[in-house]
Amino acid sequence: MSVTAQIFAMYYAPRRGILAQMDAPPREGRIFTYLMAAALLFAAAGAPGQARDAFFDDSIPLDARLYWSAIWWLGLFPIVAYGWAAISHAMLRLLGSAGAAYRARLALFWALLSLAPLVVLTGLTSAFVGPAPILDILVAANWGVGILFWAIGLRAAFDKG
Repeated sequence: MSVTAQIFAMYYAPRRGILAQMDAPPREGRIFTYLMAAALLFAAAGAPGQARDAFFDDSIPLDARLYWSAIWWLGLFPIVAYGWAAISHAMLRLLGSAGAAYRARLALFWALLSLAPLVVLTGLTSAFVGPAPILDILVAANWGVGILFWAIGLRAAFDKG
């Protein structure tokens, strides 16, 4: 099954979706690609909203907004994501769960990539609608779905051990 089909499968059967990822042979390059693809999609998803913000507030030009967004998403965010995965792995190990650090990284990075369609929708909404209650609802949905996908992934990773 293609990666995009697996991403959309996460929205109706998340445990089955993450287990399919964990059944694949462990390759660090694959999960790093998931992380960087998610970061690239997140950066691209934020661009329309930043263009709207630059149009209404020209104190920071669009190119500066896009530059710093790219620095964050493609440069710093991957480091933070590896740190989150390491901390979650260490905390679960302290609580007595058995599981490899690779599986903790896979759970987080796959959750981030699976969240990308919802993040793109949020970015488009911020561009077309601007600050509105629907945008707040979508941001809350992003957090909720992301944490849910990550929690399901961690549960699956540490149950399989």
